[in-house]
Amino acid sequence: MTRVQLIDELTNLLSIRKKIDLGISAKDLGTLIGRLREYEHPSDHNIIGKRPERPEHVKSSTYDYRFGMVEYIASNTGIRIAATSTTPLDLIDAIAKRYGL
Repeated sequence: MTRVQLIDELTNLLSIRKKIDLGISAKDLGTLIGRLREYEHPSDHNIIGKRPERPEHVKSSTYDYRFGMVEYIASNTGIRIAATSTTPLDLIDAIAKRYGL
């Protein structure tokens, strides 16, 4: 699949608006899509840790939030997101929302 096709598949899977650059390589996009499709979140799962608060347009805080959410998702689902400082917060929030985090 091309990178554009992977982005289309991911945005459809998570019901988010299409972004031109998700800040994730094609290889990592394919891996993430596979993990999202395979993972089944147990309904009786106890959430581990506290969800970071989303900041109001403060760049240094969005960095902390972005990578805090990546760790929060990983600790609750085992899904690792290969995020960079340009990975949209909408993408990270949509993954958390998909699993009720």
